[in-house]
Amino acid sequence: MFDFRGFSSVILCVCLIGVAEPLKCYQGTRFITGRTIDDTVECSSSHDWCYKIMADASVFTRIQRAGCSTIRCQLARDTCTATWIQGMPLRICCCRTDLCNR
Repeated sequence: MFDFRGFSSVILCVCLIGVAEPLKCYQGTRFITGRTIDDTVECSSSHDWCYKIMADASVFTRIQRAGCSTIRCQLARDTCTATWIQGMPLRICCCRTDLCNR
């Protein structure tokens, strides 16, 4: 006799595995100090992280870029790192919860 209870448990487990929600991140670019990035995107890869890059170019100009990335966050997972590029301070932050990169 066929065991429907065992079969239905297997089907339920298989269905639940593929139901994971994609990571949601803020995405866009801003150039004016005090402005925020408000657009959002669902990341396409399960390996993606939310990132935000900030660079202060002048008193009135803060360059910000945000989105989903696997490559940008290989070294800065769940942290922020600071560096200098062409005499400009640059900060890269990566995180892995929905909308964590504001």
